[in-house]
Amino acid sequence: MINEPKSPRLIILEQLEGGCIELFSEYGISLQLSNSTVQESNCLLINNPGFIALISMTNPELRLTVALQTQKAVLEASFPSEQKVTALQQLQDWIGELSNQLAGRLKNKMRLYDCQLNLGIPTVIQGDNMYLDLPKRSEISQHSFTTSAGQILLLNLTTQIGNRVVFCEPDTYQNEEALDEGEMMFF
Repeated sequence: MINEPKSPRLIILEQLEGGCIELFSEYGISLQLSNSTVQESNCLLINNPGFIALISMTNPELRLTVALQTQKAVLEASFPSEQKVTALQQLQDWIGELSNQLAGRLKNKMRLYDCQLNLGIPTVIQGDNMYLDLPKRSEISQHSFTTSAGQILLLNLTTQIGNRVVFCEPDTYQNEEALDEGEMMFF
């Protein structure tokens, strides 16, 4: 029996969820996916106070926006310094850096599907009871993770995918190894 190919959106979602778990594991935070839902509206409601970093990824046929949202305790626990976080600015910079690294992981994972993505610059927001208006015709999904300490991390993905987008399975073409964060490829 031949399996139906996965939709481009499902492939992106799987790679993003896996990349998020891998990223936080690098900083000593174990994440468990607890829930994934798809929203029908073109807005993102954020009711819990915390830190949010948004980053966009594009190519001519794709527009993705990833919103990483978490609480102060998760950022402090994952902060890569032996020093205690002493300033709000450090946490804002850190969630921006985490979203940048997550987008870099997704970019590298999608290269295995012969999909090139251009990354934007992270935007960091702090607050609660926020409403973010997103592009019309977007599909929005929310992925909720819990840490071993019971804290919540939310990952929202907004996608606009062109009708002609089809991803090759990684073993159907000659692929290159994915790069690690911070590595660059020169031509």
